[in-house]
Amino acid sequence: MIINSRHSFYTSSIWYNCKQQVYENKKDENGIVYCEMCGKPLIKAFNPKTNDNRSSIVYHHTIELTDKNYMDYNISANPDLIKILCFKCHNITHNRFGGGIPRKKVHIVHGSPCSGKTTWAREQMGEQDIILDIDDLWEYVSKKPRYIKPDAYKDIVFALWNEYLEQIYMRTGYWNNAYIISGEALSTTRNRMADKYDAELIHIDTTKEKCLENLYNNPSGRNIKDYERYINLYFDKFTE
Repeated sequence: MIINSRHSFYTSSIWYNCKQQVYENKKDENGIVYCEMCGKPLIKAFNPKTNDNRSSIVYHHTIELTDKNYMDYNISANPDLIKILCFKCHNITHNRFGGGIPRKKVHIVHGSPCSGKTTWAREQMGEQDIILDIDDLWEYVSKKPRYIKPDAYKDIVFALWNEYLEQIYMRTGYWNNAYIISGEALSTTRNRMADKYDAELIHIDTTKEKCLENLYNNPSGRNIKDYERYINLYFDKFTE
């Protein structure tokens, strides 16, 4: 079969085999799969010719297929980029039939240390928004003051960070906006991250003098000498 359109892809053996692999990866010991949004057990294949698909399996691309990417099988036929959803949650994800939710938006908030990135995100945060800040993870795991970061906890903190990023990438759960607090100073790395997460880059453009003032007035347990060096390095090397 010649694949020359998105429709022909969805009727191809490549897509069929991809769905079978997703099913095998996600089924339980009884051969049942569950909606990855609401947890409902799904027991039959989706049938577009019937009106009763409430318990049907829908295979959802987490990266939307377009006329430009459907032939890239690293996207269109990659089991790691396919979620199993019920019919209702699939419609919600696509905001269909007036019963959906707004498209989940990701914002990468970046700037110098002590520029106010987390403060800004918390001021923007709505009732159904989330913030991912690695300093929160350090504090949660170590149970130590916020900016005390023992090396013993480093591996688990970064493992949690990567897992949370993966869930944001997959748009898991019911939220409207995700604010990722980024300490990444290199613009090329930030741009790649924005492309991957389909995210908006938000620069907290605080002056060097104000960042240092924030540090001195409210160190919050930071080592002042270390953070002076971080701020100076950011403005000397990573700003024009």
